Amino acid sequence: MIKKLLPTFLLLFLFNCLHAQNAETDSLINLLNTTTADTTKADLAWKLCIAFQEDDPDKAIDYADLSYAAALKANDKLREGKALHQKGVSYDYKNNLDSCLIFLQEAKNIFESINATAKESNVISDIGMAYYHRGNYELALRNYLKGLELRQQVGDKMPISRSYNNIGLVYRSRKDYPNAIKYYTASLAIKTELNDEQGILNTLMNIGSLYLHSENYDSAYVYASKALVIAEKLDRKKDILNSKANMGSALVAMKQREPAKKLLLEVQQEAKAINYAVINPTVNEALGNIALEENDITLAIKYFSTALNEATEIQSLEKEAIFSKILSKTYQRKGDYKSAFEYLTQSKNAYDTLYNEENSRQINELSAVYETTEKEKEIQQLNLNSIVNTTQIKAREKERNYFILSTILFLVLAGVAYKAFTNNRRKKEMLNAQNKIIETSLSEKELLLREIHHRVKNNLQIVSSLLSLQSNYISDEKALDAVRESKNRVQSMAIIHENLYKDDKLANISVKTYVENLTSYLFHSYNIRDEKIKLEMDIQPMQLDVDTLVPLGLILNELINNCLKYAFQNEHTGIIEVTLKQEGELLKLEVNDNGIGFEGDASHFNQNSFGHKMINAFIKKLKGEMKIYSNNGTHVAIEIKNQKAIMT
Repeated sequence: MIKKLLPTFLLLFLFNCLHAQNAETDSLINLLNTTTADTTKADLAWKLCIAFQEDDPDKAIDYADLSYAAALKANDKLREGKALHQKGVSYDYKNNLDSCLIFLQEAKNIFESINATAKESNVISDIGMAYYHRGNYELALRNYLKGLELRQQVGDKMPISRSYNNIGLVYRSRKDYPNAIKYYTASLAIKTELNDEQGILNTLMNIGSLYLHSENYDSAYVYASKALVIAEKLDRKKDILNSKANMGSALVAMKQREPAKKLLLEVQQEAKAINYAVINPTVNEALGNIALEENDITLAIKYFSTALNEATEIQSLEKEAIFSKILSKTYQRKGDYKSAFEYLTQSKNAYDTLYNEENSRQINELSAVYETTEKEKEIQQLNLNSIVNTTQIKAREKERNYFILSTILFLVLAGVAYKAFTNNRRKKEMLNAQNKIIETSLSEKELLLREIHHRVKNNLQIVSSLLSLQSNYISDEKALDAVRESKNRVQSMAIIHENLYKDDKLANISVKTYVENLTSYLFHSYNIRDEKIKLEMDIQPMQLDVDTLVPLGLILNELINNCLKYAFQNEHTGIIEVTLKQEGELLKLEVNDNGIGFEGDASHFNQNSFGHKMINAFIKKLKGEMKIYSNNGTHVAIEIKNQKAIMT
């Protein structure tokens, strides 16, 4: 929220706002205690829930429960959904994601049942926001897009513009700047049409900042200038300073030092006057870059050091890494190599921490997406079972009623019994006709499922091709290696969907065929000749379902990758052995090589590596265990419990 008053009046302003808020909540509480109408109670408790959400979420939950109880008593579905919606949001403020999602889902179901599409879209958007704030961008994006679809059906433009803005934020967090610009621009167009000046200002600043990060400085300056005009019109002091700071940074990048310096020093003074310290790191970085261009190394170090201290104070690890790296280069330019090395080490440590945090976030996101998909499948199966059970119960009830009726009619009149028999035979014929329709529908669905596997395989092939193209423009060996590993992981899944598409059975896949195709692809990917590394496989003829083979294939992909990359670095020839067998209720996978083992290079079994974490995550999902040891090479043994393969 933008505060217009100077710091000397800030405490008085906040006291007045707090006093007004307390007076409003006290009034609502008094009304709640005196009213007898259930709908009025539900509305008052709902407003109190919203009022306490941020400062006292536990109290907000109590009022949500009170609102829900009153709505139930009034048999008012709309108010029931509203109470559950705010209860879920209150749990989000408590940082309790599980309870948040449970109550938001219940609210969504209620709004969907009464065709309250606008309310349903708001709930779905709040689900997306809960995922977004926890770094799960994939699930956030899915819910934001679903919410947008519903809002477009309703046609209310203001919520649509908010959906566009939220989607833009997700793409920006994922550093997908083209898509972020696309959705920001769509949001800006609607806000312009509705003359929402504050919304226009916020979106202009988002776009300008994004162009600055993507090094499109001309566009960054243009949008920051437009934002400044509106900020000055609305007298939003902090937005004015942010716009000027972005303009100054863009001018520095465009080599316009004098106007940039004048503007940045002006921002520095005005920010100090209103005690707005958040902007200082950006301003000091830009002033430091100007000092470097003017060859004033001492002044540049002063600005960069100040920016680093400010970034540390606000706990911005990303900015700390950036400013430490800039200081290292600046000290190197000065000839102070000791200080340059110290700041380079500090920058590296910060970047390593950021990298580990991002890896953990991606693994958590992957796990959450996997678990959500599994839950959705369970829900679909439960719904299908419910439909089948309901159909069977109704059929049994009908049969019982027909039998009783036919018995009574037989005792009364043989002719009526014969008529009942005729009717029963006709219904059986109708049931046979319905069974034929069901069989036809199942055939069509099987064809559709086969087509889906085909398209999934094609899409994965496209992703693999894009990664191949991207690798042509990467010179860094580590990045190139990471892209190639990602390409192999994508291909391991594509092979599964290709087998499903070609095979007559859509539920299970021949493991031997899949492993042969996967190993052949990996050997080709690393350009391994048969005379250098020999592959020996002992794959028991069996079939596995997709849910087991996908994680198993990714695990096998990582293990064979490790063999090809690390096992034979100092050897001309070698052997890789792959064994997969079913023993009782245990599925046993072994990958062995006669390479250099751990003593030569054990880095590929680094506990902090992405590949090792991914293997452990999938083994945990499969309820398995892994053992790694070195004896004339590297040996990996994995046992998966409760997996019954179909032997062929």
